[in-house]
Amino acid sequence: MFVPYITPRRVSKLNPRARGGSGKHGSDSRPGKGDGGGGPPDNTTSPDSVNFPDGRPRIASPFSSGGGSASAIPEGLPFAGRQQGGGTRQQVYGTSVYGSGYPNISERGVEGRGFPFYFWPISSWGVGTGLAYLHTQEYGNPENTSRPGGPIFQAAFVSDSDTVANSTFRIVADNFTVYSLLVDLRMFCYPLQYNESLGSFGITAPVPIILPLGSTGLDPGPQNVIQYYRASSVALTLDGYNNTAVFSDDGDVNLLPAPLPQCMDDKFKDCLNRTIGDWVPLVDGYLNAIANDNGVLGAGTTGRSGVGIGLMWVVLGILFGF
Repeated sequence: MFVPYITPRRVSKLNPRARGGSGKHGSDSRPGKGDGGGGPPDNTTSPDSVNFPDGRPRIASPFSSGGGSASAIPEGLPFAGRQQGGGTRQQVYGTSVYGSGYPNISERGVEGRGFPFYFWPISSWGVGTGLAYLHTQEYGNPENTSRPGGPIFQAAFVSDSDTVANSTFRIVADNFTVYSLLVDLRMFCYPLQYNESLGSFGITAPVPIILPLGSTGLDPGPQNVIQYYRASSVALTLDGYNNTAVFSDDGDVNLLPAPLPQCMDDKFKDCLNRTIGDWVPLVDGYLNAIANDNGVLGAGTTGRSGVGIGLMWVVLGILFGF
């Protein structure tokens, strides 16, 4: 059983270029408004569960290791016939190229692919941002509410370092995933200090991306991405980074990226990277196999360790003030 602060963390398959970080996981409660964690803006909601469009109850949890058997999406549903499931936490790391993070696939792009982690890849990076592989429209616009986890959101994280220039990183993912990761990042990376000029812990409130990604100067573009995760359904970006390699004719997801800025806060980047890899929500193959058979456990069970973990966090929250 996983015991916070005692049990060693899962072994992660890291992109060597962005490896690092360690720390503690936060409580399972969502940050509230006014505390810097942002809370949902007034016109948005933070979902407590994920609706997948295959008609079966499924659990997505930061405590899950993923896995299980892949299955075909039934006829009459979006993307019928494509395979979904089977991806494990050891396979969540991609590279800085759109279309990476898919197990055993080395070509860039996301068109026509299955869903090894059930979540859909980030929507098209918008018009005028480069090659055709960045522009697929089959997963809808970023504001598509039928997307598992809800519309695409972004959240900004600003480092506060005395030795290097402040660095602004952004997480881009579905609404459910962004809010889930906020809990972990504000606890796991707090010792590295967020810039409190943006509020407690320096985390800005997630805001919905209502235009195609990269179509304006307000949202991150594909050249800003330093790491993809979970079959390109999550991206970590760095403001000011210009990876022109993503616009090249080379179709390999392992294409050597442009160097990261020397003045970047490396420790902060490493913490964000490791935390996302360790705690990005996954669908638990074992629990969902039971739920599919019995139709009961999919509604209220949390992660691999169930209710016991949730109760443990309540106690730790009282003791340590989470």
